[in-house]
Amino acid sequence: MWMRGGWELMAHGVIFVDYNLQRGPRGEGKAESVKRRWCIQLGALDCWSTRALVAPTRNWTAQYSIGRLEHPEALEPGSQWRQTASVEYDRPTAAGHWAASLIRGRIHKIATDANLNSYLMESTLNFRQRNYVFSRLELVAKDELFPQAPIHPPRGSGRTHLGAFGTSFKIAPASSGSEPM
Repeated sequence: MWMRGGWELMAHGVIFVDYNLQRGPRGEGKAESVKRRWCIQLGALDCWSTRALVAPTRNWTAQYSIGRLEHPEALEPGSQWRQTASVEYDRPTAAGHWAASLIRGRIHKIATDANLNSYLMESTLNFRQRNYVFSRLELVAKDELFPQAPIHPPRGSGRTHLGAFGTSFKIAPASSGSEPM
């Protein structure tokens, strides 16, 4: 990888050229910067994507991305449009940090004119400096889990909706030092 100023160059059989438009830090927990990306390939250009990201305040970030993939899966015919949109909130607290995200994704399969949507909400709370609570709720539509299986015939659209909810905790043991509670 080569970097100079705001430019970044990576090569892995495909060459990616990035130009970083971020001007200074955007606050703790902000993982991405605004970039312009070009993909240079020796063969025919068979995919592209673009993303817009805005951070109107220190605590809020939103992004939208769209891309087209030609034959993304070896065993599945056709091309796809893929889209994502997300809103993230990030805020320090008195003795920790809170971050929350709402994310939506969509795959549009051009050959079958099918839309597969996904939704995700997640949140992490860091409190008393060393303790964490993480929650995640998601719903995803899939149509390739049981493609031709006679034991699971497709109903209606042939889609399977998968939902999940999870919560995890990391609670640090109380210390005998002068750590704030």
